[in-house]
Amino acid sequence: MVAEPILRELANDESADVRRGVVHTPSVPLDVLTHLVESTRIGPVRLPRVIAATDEELRLLATSPSPRARMLVAQRTALLADVFELLVADDNIHVVKGIAPPPALSANPHCDPELLHHMACNATARRTYRAVAEHSNTRAETLLLCLGDDTARRWAAEHPNLPTDILIKLANDPDLARHAAANPVLPTEVMESLTAAYPGNLPES
Repeated sequence: MVAEPILRELANDESADVRRGVVHTPSVPLDVLTHLVESTRIGPVRLPRVIAATDEELRLLATSPSPRARMLVAQRTALLADVFELLVADDNIHVVKGIAPPPALSANPHCDPELLHHMACNATARRTYRAVAEHSNTRAETLLLCLGDDTARRWAAEHPNLPTDILIKLANDPDLARHAAANPVLPTEVMESLTAAYPGNLPES
């Protein structure tokens, strides 16, 4: 492990490669790291220091005035629910785009519907739509935003908050009939028509 005084000295080196090496050092002090990311190109990588950060350190980074520092946290694949929600609601689009969902989302059954809607409105990855469409707290208007993704449509078709008229339309789609049939709010007459249309088993999607 490189001693802290040495890392602090190297952090001021004229060479960008040296400074980049400090950034990637697992024992780099957090304040040095946040200072260096402002002037050092590191790319979309998960830094060892951030991966090893404590919960309190992650909260500190997530509330940093520096978007670059907040982006470091967003690239982690596992986050506490409160840190994840801070990043999703961030006013910097690059921070939101950098979030690696959905493990933290699926692990948070109490996720606020407004947060889920914000995620769907700002989604840049298909897996975000899928995670939102699967969440039990997702509202009707948010589910509609997820229908553009082929996989998310399947989750949305099974969601009890999906508007009935939209659900009926999805039930008439052979690719989604099986998923719509699994929705507890599907009208009985529509379920009966599906059973008649597919007397054996509903089509696999």
